[in-house]
Amino acid sequence: MAQGSAITGKSRLTDDDPAIAGIFIPQPDRRQDQRLITILRVGKMICARNQELCLIRNISEGGLMAHVYSPHEVGDRVVIELKSDHCVAGTIRWLQGDNVGIVFDERVDVAEVLRNRGVADGRRPRAPRLEVRGYARLRIGSETWRVEVSDLSQGGAKVKVSDYLPVDEDAVVTIDGLRPVKAVIRWQEGDYAGLEFLPIIPLEELVQWLGLRREREEREN
Repeated sequence: MAQGSAITGKSRLTDDDPAIAGIFIPQPDRRQDQRLITILRVGKMICARNQELCLIRNISEGGLMAHVYSPHEVGDRVVIELKSDHCVAGTIRWLQGDNVGIVFDERVDVAEVLRNRGVADGRRPRAPRLEVRGYARLRIGSETWRVEVSDLSQGGAKVKVSDYLPVDEDAVVTIDGLRPVKAVIRWQEGDYAGLEFLPIIPLEELVQWLGLRREREEREN
């Protein structure tokens, strides 16, 4: 599913709309519904304006409730990525404080969405990563590289580097605005390398960094 077509336009739904008739949407007053699975999982939300991390609190075959960290409106079209190999398109149905209720365009198999099994190449699905463009300093022992950051998550990053990096070696990566983070070089393919953070960056810390970065970009534009 192309992200562009999934998030364009707005629609304000009502309870009798054919698009949601018979589909259970997580609501603050219906948490006891047996079809609702309570989870605390970090997801990625893509909307027309930007992309951000969110905390998914519960999910059903028809929708989910998530804690978000930026303003949204009822009717906003969004794409939710729960893991690197699975995206679901939907519409924001309600707002309550920092929580939003999202109705999916199509019913989903919740067990399949939440299953954390390996993919065809043997790697496990990664946590949602944000496309981030910038530079960082990567230090391995006494050597330091200036690398270009391609994407970023709580648990790692993909960087571009014009040199060979020793796979499985410990490193320290410093991204502008973030404290230095310990990492391990997990793989390298051509000019790109994958870093695993040890430990992961706390969600609140990463969300705050993303918010400050977005504010700076808006001022510059």
